[in-house]
Amino acid sequence: MKIPVILPQVPDEKDACINRIIDKLSGREGIDSVHISDEKPDGIPQLCFHYDPDAREFTAGRVEIQAGSIFTNLIARDNHLRGRDFLNTRRNPVIVFEATDYVSGNDAVPGTLAGNLTLLGQTHPVVLEVTINKQAKYPFGHRRETLGISAHTTITRSQWGMDYGVADNLVGDEVTLRFEFEAFRLL
Repeated sequence: MKIPVILPQVPDEKDACINRIIDKLSGREGIDSVHISDEKPDGIPQLCFHYDPDAREFTAGRVEIQAGSIFTNLIARDNHLRGRDFLNTRRNPVIVFEATDYVSGNDAVPGTLAGNLTLLGQTHPVVLEVTINKQAKYPFGHRRETLGISAHTTITRSQWGMDYGVADNLVGDEVTLRFEFEAFRLL
């Protein structure tokens, strides 16, 4: 699988942070090797690791989302969500999820991915329900082995200090976060 990683101002794979990531992943069950790959046309470095899907084990990971990238297809709503009432993207430009534990599921029962979610400068634990949808050769295009994954959780946004409209019951406090993604085998 290939996971893009945000690596601002990182000159090359000799950077100490990159070496720590590589050291942390190397030697884990199911991972053959870890290296930096610079294959994207825009030159953004990516972390690449080789994973054995039979192990169905994931023990570390970090996802960074640019808070300002929110898109609801309505400019006024997007600007309000980026403002102080909600995401406050000027002061908190990045939303971070750092995985701490994974319990593998099976065909009948989803797995769980526990971690810490940093939002508005506050970090709290969350647990996502994770379903591996399918693992097969992609039917067209690159035709590589592809893994489809769905994950979701519900958070109480006021726990992170995002309480606009909660007291007056104008806007709900619970927010469901849903993630759909595909990862493909490089080799």
